[in-house]
Amino acid sequence: MITLTSVKEHLRIPQDVTDEDTYLFSLVQVATEYVTGITNIINDENAPRVYDAVCHLLVAHLYANREITTETQQFTVPKAFDMLLQSIRPGASLI
Repeated sequence: MITLTSVKEHLRIPQDVTDEDTYLFSLVQVATEYVTGITNIINDENAPRVYDAVCHLLVAHLYANREITTETQQFTVPKAFDMLLQSIRPGASLI
């Protein structure tokens, strides 16, 4: 299950640093709603670990790349995200 605490651990942000908790929590909501919408998997204790990994990767990507593009470079979601997301779509077999 993906939580604010797990996201902060994934991003290596100390738990006592709370400056961006509201923003991070909104990213958790966006990521879980997006991945759930594609996979029909709910963010709870029964979600497969790959669901958590996909959500953590998406949150990390959104956190690191707050703008769609910069003047010098466009950022795309990492290939690992796509690979893991494809593995948990309805009808796919888990890896």
